[in-house]
Amino acid sequence: MHEGENNSGTLRPWSKKQGGFRACMFVYALGTLENIGFVANMSIMVLYFHFVMLFDVSTSANTLTNFLGSTFLLSLLGGFISDTYLSRLYTCLLFELLGVVGLVMVTIQAFSHKLLPNPCEKSTCIEGGKAVMFYTTLCLLALGSGGVKGCLPALGADQVIVVIIRNRGLSLPENPVELYEINDKERDPSQEKISHTSQFRLLDKAAIPQEGMTPAPWKVCTVTQVEEFKILVRMLPIIASTIIMNTCMAQLQTFSVIQGYFMNPQLGSWEIPKPSIPVIPLFFMSILVPLYEFIVVPFARKITGHPSGIKQLQRVGVGLVLSIISMDMFTMVGLMDFFYKEAPSGMRSLSTSFAPLSLSFGYFLSTIFVNIKNSITKKITPSKHGWLRGMDLNHSNLNLFYWFLAILSCLNFANYLFWARWYKCKEDTAESEIKRLKSNKFVKN
Repeated sequence: MHEGENNSGTLRPWSKKQGGFRACMFVYALGTLENIGFVANMSIMVLYFHFVMLFDVSTSANTLTNFLGSTFLLSLLGGFISDTYLSRLYTCLLFELLGVVGLVMVTIQAFSHKLLPNPCEKSTCIEGGKAVMFYTTLCLLALGSGGVKGCLPALGADQVIVVIIRNRGLSLPENPVELYEINDKERDPSQEKISHTSQFRLLDKAAIPQEGMTPAPWKVCTVTQVEEFKILVRMLPIIASTIIMNTCMAQLQTFSVIQGYFMNPQLGSWEIPKPSIPVIPLFFMSILVPLYEFIVVPFARKITGHPSGIKQLQRVGVGLVLSIISMDMFTMVGLMDFFYKEAPSGMRSLSTSFAPLSLSFGYFLSTIFVNIKNSITKKITPSKHGWLRGMDLNHSNLNLFYWFLAILSCLNFANYLFWARWYKCKEDTAESEIKRLKSNKFVKN
């Protein structure tokens, strides 16, 4: 039941006053304030882990990437709770309260010397009750930020899978018209109808109506529902191709911040705050994205004739090339645009959450890479220390780790090109399906 509805599903008298510009401004203000606190903490947390909690370099980086990965992964939990149990407003308030509690706890622990670890020779010195408080704080912060970011509607794809398994023994009809679809007169006008496509024909078994069965959820799916799931399946390789790029971006919040701590922050007479390094790409992106939209896109539109200047997947590809050179964030903008425009109207909110999901996997993969590199290099180096071990970054081989990520990004770009060429956009898929049906009709005649 949506907000503004009673048990019978009809609108309450006061619901007409809901929404509008004021409500949008409240949402934007909440999102802005939440992100200000999130980005501010994200930019200094690795220094807090390293210099206050006395983690070594690699453990500090891994703790932050695990925290950020969990945060973006927990956005799915926030979306599930908001759609199943609570409204979006109460979900935001609940998780924001958890985030505030986490901020209070981390402030108390950072302020009280009794709650901080004593120096030691291990990779992490925190233990006992201090460790319990520290990791509880991180869990609350991840839950708070992730829950607020994740108030997204659910797709219900688990249904587009159960029916496929149940109908796995059925034979596919030769004519797609025999598959189940809601009559246009019974369809909600606000819902988008998606035409059948020949790709992933196995999934069509979910839309086979059995004899004597009354169509109902969990028994048979519509062609539109099956096609929505096909779009999701087609998107998965594109999502996977951006995980490596997000692994590179993870270094902006970890090793790059520690690296900046040891560098000269003077720019002429102006001293750049060292923890602000992760904010620099965000600052330039806030300038470059409007320039791209208002200058580059109109110019490219005249040449290519495409409404967006270049296709969304081409835009993502340009961002991946830039990420190889300098870890740029141009890919994220193109990726969000691609997911939003390619997804059907019923799953656009969910599809835009794929970008944070890719971020989550990228952060977790960064942790895996750091651990693997340390475990391998400490066995083959003469010093018997890993590339990223120890408390002093100057004694590590961070440059070699960056070269490893650059080479991996080049290989990933080749992988992305393959899947980008394989992917069929909605408009291209629809055109090819119309041609196929016309061709079959011509052959039969």
